[in-house]
Amino acid sequence: MSLVWFLLSGCQSDSPTTVLQVGYEDVHGTTAPDPDWLADTIAHTGQWSNQFLATADYGPSIIKTWSELGSPQHLRIGGWVWLPHGLMHAALVVVVERNGEAIHYRMLPIQEVVKRYKQWQLIHQTHFLPPNMQDTDQVKIYLWQWGYHYKFYFDDLFVEKIR
Repeated sequence: MSLVWFLLSGCQSDSPTTVLQVGYEDVHGTTAPDPDWLADTIAHTGQWSNQFLATADYGPSIIKTWSELGSPQHLRIGGWVWLPHGLMHAALVVVVERNGEAIHYRMLPIQEVVKRYKQWQLIHQTHFLPPNMQDTDQVKIYLWQWGYHYKFYFDDLFVEKIR
């Protein structure tokens, strides 16, 4: 085995594995009527998306235990967002809780990464989780809007296990 092969193999990155995907097609029809935030006016894929209403501070949460996500050390979390303009303040938030207490909190300010409006833009963020994670720790993912509120859309949420 050559030294070059050894050095190069040590530099290879882990390929991500998708552990969760959320489109909004599966939500349609599960309750009557559909939730206010479910929209068929614009979607990245399929027919339905999460319409973040101008009257809302928080969007619906996705909650999974750390073990349900495959016990990752690093996660990449993202999705597709459609903003009407750059005047808003909104974020994709990831919180890891243990017994109701946050042990990891990080947000991706959407308006800081999206620079083109009235079209779908991919956003994502890598999370390096605490080294002492436990199987029952809850990973919560949600949208948050503060300040002036505007309607925008979010679709095709994904969670990838990197390591």
